[in-house]
Amino acid sequence: WAFKSSGMEKSRPFVPSIPGDFQRFCRQLLSEFRKEKTGCIYPANAAWECFGILAKHLNAPSPGSRGTDLAARCRSIIDSQKESFIGVDELAAKLKVDRATLFRNFKKAYGVSPKDYIDSVRLEKACRLLKQSTNPIKEIAWLSGFSSHDYFSAVFRKKFGISPSTWRPLR
Repeated sequence: WAFKSSGMEKSRPFVPSIPGDFQRFCRQLLSEFRKEKTGCIYPANAAWECFGILAKHLNAPSPGSRGTDLAARCRSIIDSQKESFIGVDELAAKLKVDRATLFRNFKKAYGVSPKDYIDSVRLEKACRLLKQSTNPIKEIAWLSGFSSHDYFSAVFRKKFGISPSTWRPLR
């Protein structure tokens, strides 16, 4: 059933859009299973090899995906640096592109600017801190990565429609 639902059949043990190394792997796998002398370890090994081939194919950049790749790398850096104060200029320098290219590619891939995405990541952290601590709002703004209490309050108000100090007791 699984083979049929994926478009594979005994006579055609591969999906044509899948890369050649995977097609070769499927043919080899089918050949081994036809021998009916495979041990219980072989299917598990084959599955891991299959996942490895597919992962390599899925992670390979497709032609024309440079902008998408740039946006994905940018987002990955932002997500992995949640504890630091990384800004758009630092991101652009780290990725060796100019600020406009970074903005254009990120917005095209995710529908928001990298600055707005950074602010949303920081707001998530601020909301957690507002719920879990009694720290002053200024300190929470700083711990969340905002350089200014006023900017934090403005971004918070724009996102939630109320100030951080009003929001805190509601949670």
